[in-house]
Amino acid sequence: MPCCASRTSRPSTRTTIDNSTRTARLVTRKRAMRFIVRVTLRARRTPALIGVNAAPAAESSVEASTSMRDRMYKHILLPTDGSSFAAKGIREGVRLAKALGAKVTGVYVAPPFVPPVYSEAGIRYSGPFSAAEYKQVTEKIAKKALGPIERAARAAGVRCRTRLVTDPQPWRGILRAAGDGRCDAIVIGSHGRGAVGGLILGSETSRVLAHSKLPVLVVR
Repeated sequence: MPCCASRTSRPSTRTTIDNSTRTARLVTRKRAMRFIVRVTLRARRTPALIGVNAAPAAESSVEASTSMRDRMYKHILLPTDGSSFAAKGIREGVRLAKALGAKVTGVYVAPPFVPPVYSEAGIRYSGPFSAAEYKQVTEKIAKKALGPIERAARAAGVRCRTRLVTDPQPWRGILRAAGDGRCDAIVIGSHGRGAVGGLILGSETSRVLAHSKLPVLVVR
């Protein structure tokens, strides 16, 4: 009786590619999670990171951890006022974006122009600038403050864009920029300095943490 040779099935090229892609994604995810764990552990050992709103307030810690693993942040907002405190937030934000393969958006929030007020005697009480002058000065300050974000992102190979937002409440301008840009995380410095058109990180950071529906990492 003739003997039937057994057939050995060979994996298809598509299966091999799918497996390679799946493996690459798992490696990337593991690397990103290791980065997040290192940042979190360092925050526990030192005062470098003083606040992590890992998820919206209504989300439990277990849900937040699962969400972090599943979502893999793709777009991180980096607010700045040009201060050294903001610079620390920029460094951590760009590092996180690089680890996750995410892009970043730098944002500078300036208060709106306030027209000058004159007394009946013609004395000018407020506003050393005209609207055009104020716009020019604000854009110059914003460009200087946002420059470090562009340079850090370029050096790290991270996609980056920057924008100037006008709002009387810096925290609200930050959240508006996050919403407009469809960001899924915010990395922000803990304090800053006041300046013409500048935002003060500190009390504003607290408001961002309180009102944000996105994960917020605060760096000191």
